[in-house]
Amino acid sequence: MEINTESEDSASEQHLRRLERERRLKEIEESFQNIDQLAKQQQQDIYSNVFTERGQEESLQRQKDTLEAEHRNHGNNVFSKVSEFISQKMQNNEQQPPSFHVQSPTGVASFPDIEPVGVAKRGTGAYWNRDNHHNNNGRVRKTVITRVKQFATEVWSANKSTKKTWIVLTVFFLFIFIIAVLDARTYEGIPLHVSEETLTNINILKPVLEGHNIDNKKLSDYSSPEWVSMLWLAEEITLDKATIGSISEPVVFEENGSAVISFNEAYKDVRTLLERFVLLVLYHSTNSIDAPWQKKDFWLTEGLSVCSWYEVKCTELRSDDISFEVVSEINLSSNRLSGTIPDVVSKLEGLRSLLLENNFLYGQVPSSLGQLSSLQILEISNNELTGEVPESVCRLREYGDLTTFISDCGGSDNDIECSPTCCTECI
Repeated sequence: MEINTESEDSASEQHLRRLERERRLKEIEESFQNIDQLAKQQQQDIYSNVFTERGQEESLQRQKDTLEAEHRNHGNNVFSKVSEFISQKMQNNEQQPPSFHVQSPTGVASFPDIEPVGVAKRGTGAYWNRDNHHNNNGRVRKTVITRVKQFATEVWSANKSTKKTWIVLTVFFLFIFIIAVLDARTYEGIPLHVSEETLTNINILKPVLEGHNIDNKKLSDYSSPEWVSMLWLAEEITLDKATIGSISEPVVFEENGSAVISFNEAYKDVRTLLERFVLLVLYHSTNSIDAPWQKKDFWLTEGLSVCSWYEVKCTELRSDDISFEVVSEINLSSNRLSGTIPDVVSKLEGLRSLLLENNFLYGQVPSSLGQLSSLQILEISNNELTGEVPESVCRLREYGDLTTFISDCGGSDNDIECSPTCCTECI
C-alpha cells in the first residue's frame, strides 16, 4: 500500500498553523489581562495617595503618564501581531476566512471576517457570489450593528479618563457631521429635479431681491411663498421662458415726482422680474390646495407676461427706445383668496387699483401698502382682516392719490378699525 506523503504533509502543516494560531491568541489574551491588572493597580495607588501626600502629586502624574504610554505601545504591538497573523492567513488563502474574538476584563474586541480583495471563487465556498449579494449586504449590516454595540459597551465599561476621552471625541465628530449635513443641505427643500443651472439662477436672483428690501429670512425659508416664488422664477429662467437680462448691471433711472421718466435696460429687466416675483408671492400666499382660487386663468403660465394673467392690467413705460409694461391694476375680488396680504405688494410702484374684497383674507393690513404712492383705489371689505388700518395707509388719503378706500369698520371681532378720515366707505 502506498502512503500519500503529500496528504500527511498538508495535514501536518494545517495542524502546526492551528497550534500557532492558538498560541498567539493565548498570548494576546494574557497580554490584555496583564495590562489591565497593572493599570488598575497603578490607578488605585495613585488615587489612594494623591490626596494624602500632596508633595508626591507631580511624581505620581509622571508615573501615570509613563504607564499609559507603555499601555499604548503594548497595545500597538498586540495589534501589529494581529495584523501579521491576518496577513499570513490571507497569503495561505484558506477556503474559510478567519474569524476570532479577543476578550479581556475591560472590553470585548471582535474582528470581522477577512476576505481577500478582488477574489471571487465559484462554488458554495466562494468568498463573494452575485446570487447571494443582497444576503451578504444584510449580514454586513448586522455585523456593523454588532460592532457598534460592542464598541459602546467597551467605552461604557472603561475607566473614567478613557470614557471622558471617547465622549469628547464622539461629541466632536457629531458636531462635524451636523455641520457637514447642514452644508450639504444648503438648499434643503429644493425638489430633486432642480438643476445646477437653476441653483445658479437663484444665486443671481437672491441678491437682487434683497437689494429691493425683500426679507432675507423669507427668501431663505424653504416653505415660504417668497422662496417658492424665487425658485419658480429661477426655473422659468432656466427653461428660457424668462430672461435675467442685465439685472446684475447698475440701474439708472430718473423720476419726476412719483413718475419714472428715464431709465436704462437694467432698470427695465430688474423691475420686470421684481413685479413677476411679487405676483407669484401674492398667488402662493393666498392660494392653496385646500383653498384654491376660484379663477386663475393664465396665472403661473411660463413665459407669458403677467399682464395677460387673470385680472391683471398693465401700463406702458417708455424711455427713448426702451419700453416695457408695469402692473397698474389687480382685481381679485370674490375669488376665494385665503391667507394674508403679503408685504411685497408694496413693490408694485405703478399700482393704481387693488381690489381684494369679498374673500377670506385674514391678519392685519400691511403697513407697507403705504408705500404705494400711485394707489388710487383700495377695496378690502368683507374679509376677515383685524386690527387698525396703518397710519401709513391713511396718509395716502391725506397726502397721496388714494381717493377710494372701502373696508370693514367698527373695530369689532370681525372688523378692522378705520377712522372716517381714512376710509371713504365702511361696510
